[in-house]
Amino acid sequence: MADPLEELTAGLGDTVDGQVTDSHVDEITGSNLEDWRSLPSHLELDRIVVNDIKRDYSVEKERRKGFLMLWKERKGNGATYRRLVAALLRIESRQDAEYIVTLLRRDQLQPPSLSAQQASASGEAPGLSSSEGL
Repeated sequence: MADPLEELTAGLGDTVDGQVTDSHVDEITGSNLEDWRSLPSHLELDRIVVNDIKRDYSVEKERRKGFLMLWKERKGNGATYRRLVAALLRIESRQDAEYIVTLLRRDQLQPPSLSAQQASASGEAPGLSSSEGL
């Protein structure tokens, strides 16, 4: 039987091992995702910090963003799409994992000139996300 993670991310190459970008965090948390209450433990966030985020953010969307941004901050280059998708698969949120892979595939198909235009509009250097300089 094939590995669900490898099967889902087939053809993404090195993209899946890249650090999750802030713009993708916004897209991921802005979508209508499933219940992620068990995700922080699968991303190795301790319970105290998770409780702080739950206390600080009453809206589920903002909690998700808080979890992901904290994970990115703590893990740095280790906060990869592969790890996020794997964690989502472990908590049986395949739809969410597929959504993230869809974002990556969409970005692979985007013409380089469009990526450069978006980066200049956001003040980032072409090909770099704001999180890559951290």
